[in-house]
Amino acid sequence: MVVVCVERWRCALRWCQGTLVYHYQVMELECAHTNGRDQKNKTKKQSAFWVLCWLTEKFSERGHSLFARDLKLLHVVLDTCVDLLALHCPALASHLVELGVEPTMYLSHWISTLFVYNSPRELVFRLWDVLFLESWTYIVRIALALITSVQGRVLQCSSLEEALVCLKAATASDPAALVRAAAAFPVASALDSISDRLPQ
Repeated sequence: MVVVCVERWRCALRWCQGTLVYHYQVMELECAHTNGRDQKNKTKKQSAFWVLCWLTEKFSERGHSLFARDLKLLHVVLDTCVDLLALHCPALASHLVELGVEPTMYLSHWISTLFVYNSPRELVFRLWDVLFLESWTYIVRIALALITSVQGRVLQCSSLEEALVCLKAATASDPAALVRAAAAFPVASALDSISDRLPQ
């Protein structure tokens, strides 16, 4: 019901597939420990509603939502990740191309779910701390850090299937180290101009 209310609040928005994964995480976080008390449950649902509304607005650029069904902003983010990977990790980027690995095969799962997909809760909440404080484009930094965290294993893969298994299993036992790695990428200028890649 909360998700439906958010969609009605933002009439032009139609959720893309996968977005409900992070919605569920927000709902679980906000509605925990209600113990069946109706008023408290109602308050928690209201809180979840406003968190989801805020996320919808934050992860937007020039009227395009990262979670919209038209996928325009999502594709811009994927293309930006691919270009920056080629610039900073050319060997890895070339190997992925040779194996036929497309960004939609693994990156879109991370981006459209705000990294809830296949990640432990401790890592998700640490990444959310950063994403909620920083510009929404920080999502690109985190994606690059996750990809490069499994670079050694991916370079040893000889098939598309092997590479996807490695990429989809990418996570971090040390969330703080992953955040530091994300911050270290010299990609500020590319992220500042990401809106220029959106269709007029």
